[in-house]
Amino acid sequence: HPLLDSSSGEELLTTAGALRGVHQELLQRLESAGADVRAVTLAFNLMTPFLRMYSTYCGSYGRVLRRVAEARHEAPALGALEGSCGERIDSLLIRPVQRLCKYPLFFKELLGGLPEEGGARAELEMAAEAVRRVNEEVNAKIKGAEEGARLMALHQELGGRLPSLLAPTRTLLFEASVRLSEGRTGRRHYRLVLLSDAVIVARESRPRGSQAIRRALTRARRRDREAEAPGAAPKQGDGGMPRLKLKAVLPLPRTVVKRKPPRLTRRKLSVGVAAAGTGGGAGADAGA
Repeated sequence: HPLLDSSSGEELLTTAGALRGVHQELLQRLESAGADVRAVTLAFNLMTPFLRMYSTYCGSYGRVLRRVAEARHEAPALGALEGSCGERIDSLLIRPVQRLCKYPLFFKELLGGLPEEGGARAELEMAAEAVRRVNEEVNAKIKGAEEGARLMALHQELGGRLPSLLAPTRTLLFEASVRLSEGRTGRRHYRLVLLSDAVIVARESRPRGSQAIRRALTRARRRDREAEAPGAAPKQGDGGMPRLKLKAVLPLPRTVVKRKPPRLTRRKLSVGVAAAGTGGGAGADAGA
């Protein structure tokens, strides 16, 4: 479809076609298997390796969904077409993603109906475990791709001043806007980024008048949403995205940072730096 003529759209549609073929084959095998648990297990064992294609599909899903929203805003005829068909493109695109999440639940329910002992159960448990491992692998790949995209965006916001940010062994654990106390100068807005091996503190700077521009854009978008058809997504703009000025990079011992970050919320935090010692604190320039 012309609406999905970008590389990500072509990739998603190609993968969707391949996934459709895999599940058509699975359906035929399950219909042939009937109530034979061993035959059902064999059907899933043969299909499991192909589940890795979901990582490609899910990796492109977000980009394509944004493109569909933009196309719906630019071409009202798309909304009319969806209305005549009784279903939005969004609800069709999400189905493979939902299916991937349902497989572990399917096997759990299937195993719940079998006796605790028996050869058929053992074989089905092995198939369920194989599907679970592939599911986790796909989720890890998707998460890694999202983290990589965010690190690239952060690298650009920093003006390329921190090339090592894109090291393949580095992962993003947490990111938040914070306000740091700097003595009598009051509190200023900073970006705090927790990586697997370092903490980055950067000053958020906005062009003069950006707050007034942002308010005006917000009002304009609200008017656009009210004028659009129900469910239509507004066209996105840059909205005066803050630029970041690198202030400090603090290396962390590997024994300190774990894969799971502490329980923090993505709200603005008020952080006092007086206890960190005298001097410039987080506002002091540091070499990267």
